[in-house]
Amino acid sequence: MSVTTETYSRIRSLGLKTVSWKESDNISDAFLGEVEEFIKLNKPCLFIHDPKRRGSNDLRKDYLFDVKAFSEVLNWIESNKEYINSYSYLITTQITNHGDGFVGTLFSDGEGRIACETLHKPEVCNHRSLTMPKDDIVPYLDIFISEGDSLHDVESAGGFMDLNMINRIKNTFSPFKGYFEFVFGVQAGKKGIFTTGYINKKFPENFHEQFYTFPLANRIHAIMLSNT
Repeated sequence: MSVTTETYSRIRSLGLKTVSWKESDNISDAFLGEVEEFIKLNKPCLFIHDPKRRGSNDLRKDYLFDVKAFSEVLNWIESNKEYINSYSYLITTQITNHGDGFVGTLFSDGEGRIACETLHKPEVCNHRSLTMPKDDIVPYLDIFISEGDSLHDVESAGGFMDLNMINRIKNTFSPFKGYFEFVFGVQAGKKGIFTTGYINKKFPENFHEQFYTFPLANRIHAIMLSNT
């Protein structure tokens, strides 16, 4: 089991909704058959190729987004024959943004305290746009901090989320402790909050101090990294 699918499995064990997937340590006829069928049933999909040995070469984990045809995977394989045995592989369902979708990161202490940052940029449905932004995302950010039943709007660049959505996020994650990455969007024809990342971490004791120290964009993720 790869680190990615181990994370998905842990998310499922918490009772949270996440993606569906198939994985393999190598490209085989059997796996390609599974991939072809998976794409037919679940398109669009996400095809992930992850180096088996990190740091031993210039290869890095990367993705094919919005895969709608099996030929797209075959074309990637044809273009990367030299390294085909250096990767492990994963095909997953893809969560799409149908207009009102967004991605988010949050800390929860498991007792009602939540700090959440969300990105509401049109058509965006993957976390790299939030955790590794390549352009100015500040105009598309919403941020809220909840202390139990109370709610403090710390910062809201555009007022994208109403109280109902904030409460929906709180109700989803408040029972659990850790750092979470999630997407609000459509998967397999169903709209909802889908969790795609999870690290079992304590809510940082000096969170507010760090919150006002980091730049406006990507603060929750940056605080998570600084507390590793």
